[in-house]
Amino acid sequence: MDNKMYCTNCGAEMDPNASICVKCGVNKGKVKKYCAHCGKPVSEEQDVCTNCGAQLSNRIDISKGKETIKNLSDKAIKETGNLAELASKKTGKRIKPVHLISALGALVVVIVVAVFLMMPKHLDGTYTTKVNVLIAEVKASYSFDGDKFTERVNGEKTKTGTYEIKDGKVILKPLNGESITGELSKDKKTITIDKLEYKKNEEK
Repeated sequence: MDNKMYCTNCGAEMDPNASICVKCGVNKGKVKKYCAHCGKPVSEEQDVCTNCGAQLSNRIDISKGKETIKNLSDKAIKETGNLAELASKKTGKRIKPVHLISALGALVVVIVVAVFLMMPKHLDGTYTTKVNVLIAEVKASYSFDGDKFTERVNGEKTKTGTYEIKDGKVILKPLNGESITGELSKDKKTITIDKLEYKKNEEK
């Protein structure tokens, strides 16, 4: 299996575990001039590399999702009508579908609230690390606010996007570029990304 990776800014081959290109010094995935999978030139408008077929964009077609939701909704309404008819026969009383919908709606609310309470808490604050690139020391950081994150290198904003916490991992989803996964410590004070430990800045 080919594990090669190329800088999307200059096209040079780079370590798949690296977060910064040692040739041009640009953060991985910050720009889209070259395909990260084959190193061939691409344009910002491309969604797929025409040379190797790799996906270059995170755009999602939501039309199928809307169609699926509509079909599920129509099916739910039909099934509710069938349940109301069956309940009426069993009890000898006329039960309207709207009554069942109200009861089911209350149950859904309870389930949604329970799921919300079980969801992992968001991160907050800034996590920082330092790495030596050639003869220079680079300071990199991730700042979290709600469900959004901002990446900075030497104080310069290099990447923004959203993130989620799942199974002890932080999955960063940049607006441009590929997702990045890091290990989150149990006390949520350290995130390990590409073997680099980002430690949470202590509030003064």
